[in-house]
Amino acid sequence: MNKTKIVCSIGPASNDVETIEKMIDAGMNVARFNMSHGTHESHKQLIDAVKQARINRNAPIGIMIDTKGPEIRIRQFENGKIFLDNGDKFVLTTNDVLGTQEKVSVTYKNLPKILKKGAKILLNDGNIELKVEKTSKTEVFCVVVDGGELSNNKSINLPGINTDMPYLSEQDKADMLFAKEMNADFLSISFVNCAEDVLAVKQYLKQINFKDVKIISKIESEEGVANFDKILKVSDGIMVARGDLGVEVDFVKIPIFQKEFIKKCNKNGKIVITATQMLESMISNPRPTRAEISDVANAIFDGSSAIMLSGETASGEHPIKTVETMKRIAVETENNTFFSNSAIETHNTSKSLGYGAYALSKTKNVEAIVVVTKTGATAENISRFKPNMPIIACTPDEKAFNKMSILYGVVPILDKTYKNMDTINQSSLEKALSTGLVKKNDKVVLVSGLKAGRSGSSLLVIKKL
Repeated sequence: MNKTKIVCSIGPASNDVETIEKMIDAGMNVARFNMSHGTHESHKQLIDAVKQARINRNAPIGIMIDTKGPEIRIRQFENGKIFLDNGDKFVLTTNDVLGTQEKVSVTYKNLPKILKKGAKILLNDGNIELKVEKTSKTEVFCVVVDGGELSNNKSINLPGINTDMPYLSEQDKADMLFAKEMNADFLSISFVNCAEDVLAVKQYLKQINFKDVKIISKIESEEGVANFDKILKVSDGIMVARGDLGVEVDFVKIPIFQKEFIKKCNKNGKIVITATQMLESMISNPRPTRAEISDVANAIFDGSSAIMLSGETASGEHPIKTVETMKRIAVETENNTFFSNSAIETHNTSKSLGYGAYALSKTKNVEAIVVVTKTGATAENISRFKPNMPIIACTPDEKAFNKMSILYGVVPILDKTYKNMDTINQSSLEKALSTGLVKKNDKVVLVSGLKAGRSGSSLLVIKKL
């Protein structure tokens, strides 16, 4: 099994139940839906396909909704795309027009107001660079510094320039309502610059009564890097979004930031996802580059809870093979590393018991940790320590079953036989045997997070199967 979980973006290349089932078989744990593309109707069709596939496979598959955030994009071209050469003149306009070789519309109405002569504009994830020559009320006149192909709806980045855009847009609010309707498990929020951005999201989620969702903050800007510690404190997890981050800051710093962010997430027991271009070449090729293999392995060595595929599974030619490849790399890497995370503070009973289970599993030579949990909190608290063995987590709650899909080393099992403590504890041991991860006469650590119908860990004992 792969302890490091795999998040897969769903799109045109993975839009049917059969393909998604094969991706689950290949190792997918979480399905991600990027709200920067598509409509609520198109995303609902994809989410329904994922829900059907996970029922068919009886598999815990989390659903992650990725918000647009305060992003700026170009709009559409008459012919879908153009090619810009170095030295070309090009205009960004706030007027709503179809793009041509000379001009394209943008989504941000105040763009001409915040730019000055000499400012740098990056398009298409930084692959195209423009330099501002002058501005008018509605237009930004530029010269192309680094050209390339430019197609519909590509990103605009303004390194070092602050905008007056509110963090929580009406579009994001609508997308969060949609996430609630879809009963999403994770909400990854884009371009988080400060803790106040996360708190604004939490306040809105409270307003719409959508509380049972984990907030994953995406670090994608220089300001987000500077405020990382405060952002981490109010988030359930972090996504190291290396794409936009590598555009907004000097890209040679990305490996350093990655290691720093992951280390801090592990120290604080928070989920951390490493994302962007992990197996990028497999969008068109059946095998990854050697550098990509090393990149995935190093993200695991660093201590990632999960690793993410974007275009590889959303629009690539080999979505299933890409997931298989990522799982193979993960398993091989995990079998050759021993990650210790025992520096986490254990300031409450549940977390202390989590550390107790981790410590007991090391000293008593057991084969697995079996957890009985209603909300998934006990399994998460044990997962923080990244034990070198499976954490088999049994829950009677379907929501918890799918939310645990992202937790490092956790194998969720749905067990609706819960009547009392004795029956569910025994049932969980039997379910653990059915996974094939343990066998008869093996020793396991049994941890129960169910206590008279309330969450809160209450049992820690070694059991022989």
